[in-house]
Amino acid sequence: MRWLPSILPLAFAAFGCVSAHPLNQRGMEYKIYAYGANIGGLEVYYSDGVAMISESTESDETSIYLTTSDSDVYTWVAHPDASAAWTTKLLYMANSGTNEVGFTSSDSTSGKLTDVWWTYGNYVMVNVESAIFYAEPVSGSSGVYTLSWSNVDQSGTEKVLVTLRTIAPSTDSVLS
Repeated sequence: MRWLPSILPLAFAAFGCVSAHPLNQRGMEYKIYAYGANIGGLEVYYSDGVAMISESTESDETSIYLTTSDSDVYTWVAHPDASAAWTTKLLYMANSGTNEVGFTSSDSTSGKLTDVWWTYGNYVMVNVESAIFYAEPVSGSSGVYTLSWSNVDQSGTEKVLVTLRTIAPSTDSVLS
């Protein structure tokens, strides 16, 4: 029984480390890929503040990578892969009727959910009840979509249900 007082703090520490959400690793870089019907792992890009999904960077799109914020692991910071007119933006989900997913400056977050992002393995998750991601085709552009979300079923619309992941499609390396 003498060992009981010394082991109790270890037991409580072990239970205290368990969380409902796995923590994103700080310093790790992410790219996001969308998977859905006829969308086999297309990369998410930045285009004038909007999250776009396409096979390759259009002229007005910027390839990005994401990291977790230094102050909040649920806030993801976008960085351009190459030179751009901006250096960092926060990934957000619109908290309004537009349901867009985009990028904003850290001083312009009103009406935008920025501290909701996390990963479970290679899956992108959000702390928003019943949130579902969709790829909405851009008219006049083949294979280009805007990334949007909803907490209401969008079947019957032109939107394509997508799953967001942080792992590139395996066919890229097999077929290249």
